[in-house]
Amino acid sequence: MLKLKKEKTQSKTWGIVLGLGLFAVASIFPLAFFPLTLDSFLKGRILEAGLSLIGPVIWVVIWGGLGLVLFLGSFSKPQTKIYLKSITGPVNLVGIERRSGGEHPHTYIEHELHIRGMEFDVEEEIGGALMQGDVYTIYYVENLDGSGDAILSLEWVAKG
Repeated sequence: MLKLKKEKTQSKTWGIVLGLGLFAVASIFPLAFFPLTLDSFLKGRILEAGLSLIGPVIWVVIWGGLGLVLFLGSFSKPQTKIYLKSITGPVNLVGIERRSGGEHPHTYIEHELHIRGMEFDVEEEIGGALMQGDVYTIYYVENLDGSGDAILSLEWVAKG
């Protein structure tokens, strides 16, 4: 849970910094055009003065708007819904042989923990801590955005 909170905080900080930075640049850059616009206006060239403002106005609307959206978006609540759940039953640890692709393919083993029809990816070290067939309660986080479920903790219940 700590990792999720830290990532959220870091992305919020980047959104605030980037949003304010874009908004500041978008607001300051057009000031360079005002002397040209003022000069044209004072010389009576109203059409030229008006046209010289079109570019800076578009610049402010696009980049300032993007900066504002990033800034305000960093304060919105995340859309990912996460639920803490538990499941109890006998465990089955399975090692699955996989082959990587790419320039230098190699074979490796992925480990899965199966319990009452659910599968969890686990590290190899967990195999030494669990007894095959024993009953455990597994507490896990269910991510509804499809990013996968993650085990938070396990509790031994009974011999299998």
